[in-house]
Amino acid sequence: EAVPDINYPIVYGKDNETYLHRTYEKNYNFAGTIFVDYENKGDFSDCNTIVYGHNMKNGSMFNNIKSYTDQSFADEHPYIYIYLPDGTVSQYKVVVGHIISEISSLYGTNNDMDKSSFIQEMVKTSSIKVDFDQSQVQSVITLSTCTSAGSESGKRNVVHAILQRKGIDPVKEKMEN
Repeated sequence: EAVPDINYPIVYGKDNETYLHRTYEKNYNFAGTIFVDYENKGDFSDCNTIVYGHNMKNGSMFNNIKSYTDQSFADEHPYIYIYLPDGTVSQYKVVVGHIISEISSLYGTNNDMDKSSFIQEMVKTSSIKVDFDQSQVQSVITLSTCTSAGSESGKRNVVHAILQRKGIDPVKEKMEN
């Protein structure tokens, strides 16, 4: 079955409520908008930038994140691209997919734990196995959404991806590929 692309604007608000049920134009919409945790810097320069989105039953928003607990899905969809306001693109490699508690230390935005502890914690409960050099990790994005099961209260479907390349010029890149 065709996998719906996750292809949405990402916003940054003064808190984590603003875009929960509003579009990026701030109009009411139950599905809300994909948004960066307000405790992060809005430019993805933190050690761990958390990005939230709803798990919509119709397959939209971050519904697809749960698929990253499946090894073959992860192998087939290894990259996340974030288009930044300056016109460049950052490429991230998906390295972890799992279900974690909403109070997990992996929700730390302000570099609360050192990077190697953070990465070890991250891979410890991963449902997928992706090889990467842990010592070379510059920064991580954490994509988070609710689990669909009602019994899983307090749990989140989460994907962690590590920065591979930043400052990619999408026009040059297209011409080369």
